[in-house]
Amino acid sequence: MSVNKAKSGSNKKELENRSDIEGGNIYQPSMIEPKWQSKWEEDGVYHSDLESAKRPFYNLMMFPYPSAEGLHVGSVFAFSGVDIYGRFQRMQGNDVFEPIGLDGFGIHSENHAIKTGTHPMDHAKRTEENFYRQLHSIGNGFDWRHKVETYDPYYYRWTQWLFIQLFKAGLAYRKKAPVNFCPSCKTVLADEQAIEKSKVIKSSSHQAESLQVKEAILEEKVKVCERCDSPIEKRELEQWFFRITKYADRLLTNIEKLNWTEKVKIAQRNWIGKKMGISITYPVIASESEAIPLGSHIMQGIATSVASGRPPRNDNYSITVFTTRPDTNFGATFIALAPEHELITRIKNSPKGTSFNGSGVELRIKEEYRNSIIEYVEEVKGKSEIERQAEGREKTGVFTGLYAINQLTGFRMPVWVSDFVLSGFGTGALVGVPGHDKRDFEFAQKFGLEIKRVVTGKDGDTSSITRVEQVQEEEGVMVNSGFLDGMNIHEATEKMMDYMEEKGWGKREVAYH
Repeated sequence: MSVNKAKSGSNKKELENRSDIEGGNIYQPSMIEPKWQSKWEEDGVYHSDLESAKRPFYNLMMFPYPSAEGLHVGSVFAFSGVDIYGRFQRMQGNDVFEPIGLDGFGIHSENHAIKTGTHPMDHAKRTEENFYRQLHSIGNGFDWRHKVETYDPYYYRWTQWLFIQLFKAGLAYRKKAPVNFCPSCKTVLADEQAIEKSKVIKSSSHQAESLQVKEAILEEKVKVCERCDSPIEKRELEQWFFRITKYADRLLTNIEKLNWTEKVKIAQRNWIGKKMGISITYPVIASESEAIPLGSHIMQGIATSVASGRPPRNDNYSITVFTTRPDTNFGATFIALAPEHELITRIKNSPKGTSFNGSGVELRIKEEYRNSIIEYVEEVKGKSEIERQAEGREKTGVFTGLYAINQLTGFRMPVWVSDFVLSGFGTGALVGVPGHDKRDFEFAQKFGLEIKRVVTGKDGDTSSITRVEQVQEEEGVMVNSGFLDGMNIHEATEKMMDYMEEKGWGKREVAYH
């Protein structure tokens, strides 16, 4: 009985709804909105006075790509948020200009052209009518008098003109650099376009054994293309760059003037990544048993340099490292290079068997070292930067057979290649101070490298560092550091930079991310 009542009630509700529709009590966008959109356009509600606006506000959103047949719901979702903000600014008394158009350039249009065999401009001319019909129908505050298509020669001639001016001013240049590459889209991706996802993997037999199970299902974080979900590769490609760092200080200053949340401002500051430090140059030699005849005079020159305090002769290969903590250099015990570092590339590309050239000097490396370097670089090349620097991840690396000389102490620091060093940070080389950096400590402990204490913290511990809890990264007083002993780390940093510049071993620099 109750079921019949429910059914009867449901039918009654349906009849009421139908009655509301017929009586005009239900909001019907297709009947109401076109009328008012025409009225708004006729009255110029969204027209902007570009010449003499008293409180101009430029409300730009991404233009849709005419590479499909029309808009998708994601486009409307994105445009709606921006339009809401534009309406808010208009209510605040601002003269809002909200432009619209179509962007026929970019990888989306290129991929669609390849897929259909149609030139992007021809396809856009066919589909733009439907795109504009849909854009009109959503009712955003666009000023349709100023719509543009980026594939119109009248428009892109100015894009080309701007690039030429940047090039003439030395602000556009080409160089090789590691990039995020999508093998499916066949294009370079910005960091923001390479998104992180969890990937389910089966364990190795060794991992399963350690977990005491037959087979384990593990997860790892990978970077994928935001458009096609394909795993991102790291490749070194020659490409165009703009010298944005020439304006870094102005950008940092002007961030403070923006009405943005502090969270967004912090993200912008971190993206610019301004760091004050010093670039230190370390001479490089092959191990004694592998050194060519030149090696003996290089070693003699370095020994003389350490004893006399004079710079060594600049006829041997060297590695330059940028650091913000030169105060700890008495505790430096190894060098780690990114797999993309130019020295590693030289070793990989050298003729098989004996040697490679470094700054005109021949360094001899055993074939076993060269082979392990090539194998390691191949193994890690697909890993994302997030994977490579993930906290708690076991450090990996291989020894190159080379040594860098710490000119403060004469200590021969083994040169390693490791994927926890990133080529896009500093010089792509890291000077390892395992007593005072936890990542360096993990690496040194894994591979049995020397760990020296040169800073003691508030607890006064001066013992040998054998546990990660003893690693002193923050405030402290210098010990085992010669002329720096007794200074706090800030005084010691300035003193060490002065000393290294005086000796010609380093140069103060400002680095950016």
